[in-house]
Amino acid sequence: MPVKRTLSISSSYNMNKTHKMSCQIQIIKLSFNRYNTRKDKYGFKRNLKIYQANKIQLSSKLDKLAKTPSGRQRQIQVNQTWNYYKEKIKENLSSDEG
Repeated sequence: MPVKRTLSISSSYNMNKTHKMSCQIQIIKLSFNRYNTRKDKYGFKRNLKIYQANKIQLSSKLDKLAKTPSGRQRQIQVNQTWNYYKEKIKENLSSDEG
């Protein structure tokens, strides 16, 4: 049985290192949905992880925030490669040599 991974998101969409988006009071819970590959207009392939908001949240307010105006569950796309290189650049810039 596959392990369900969860992700948290707030209305401000400020993502930190552990893929948790913190809210001032409450947090919308997201679960891993699937892997996806996108191709941009230059033909470059991007491997993404798609996270979808859980159908049951802690409160009715969070239930509303977890849905789009059309009523679908919110989704976010996480590009692990992009996050890796962002961290690597930050390390290089903050090092003595950088």
